[in-house]
Amino acid sequence: MKTVEDYLAKIPPLHSKDARFMAELALLLQPLVDQQAFLAALPQAFDLDFAVGVQLDAVGARVGASRQIPIPVENPWFSLGVAGLGLGQGYLKGPYEGSALSKLDDDTFRRLIRAKIVANNSDGTADAVAASLDAYFLAGSDTLVFSYDATDYAGAALVGLAQVDLALVVGVAGKLPTIVDLSILDQELIPIRAAGAALQWAVTTVDGAPVFGLGVENSYIAGLGVGALGASPSFVIENVIL
Repeated sequence: MKTVEDYLAKIPPLHSKDARFMAELALLLQPLVDQQAFLAALPQAFDLDFAVGVQLDAVGARVGASRQIPIPVENPWFSLGVAGLGLGQGYLKGPYEGSALSKLDDDTFRRLIRAKIVANNSDGTADAVAASLDAYFLAGSDTLVFSYDATDYAGAALVGLAQVDLALVVGVAGKLPTIVDLSILDQELIPIRAAGAALQWAVTTVDGAPVFGLGVENSYIAGLGVGALGASPSFVIENVIL
């Protein structure tokens, strides 16, 4: 990035020895140099990896995501000795926060924006739904997301697809999401529901466990003695975390 000194160095010796002329020129050049620096910094200021505060709000507005939670999350605040609200789970309470969280912090909002971008480009398939949620929970995390088409196509062959309920199952295994993460899923702030299809949740009810299912044994689904009951995000909040 050019500085005022870079431009002053181009003044020929005949004029560069005039201190008053050089001082006036520096005064005129400084706003132009500042403007160049500002314009050069704009792309990074609104880059999803670096944007914060109102810049992140502007990025969210362009993809259709808001940091305001329609239904505030009750009591998500960090508390020692309370399951689901300990280290890495509860949110630090700010000086102006009430009993509920209605506004996402930058880190959570950034993950929501990423998921919304993936969802905006989704084709509605089970793999695309899983990709949207992977973008939110971040690939490689201990929270595992999967989805599959649960439509009864055998029945559809008999009565026709138009008369059969379309269904998509979305499962969350492994590390339990936080209360805020589960509330985001419950309120469908990540638009993963395919048009005309019912959305069925299977969130593990045991921290670190796969979801119960027969005939499959892996980190996502496992049978008796290993797999845990799958439930809706709201059920897990009310009966497992709190």
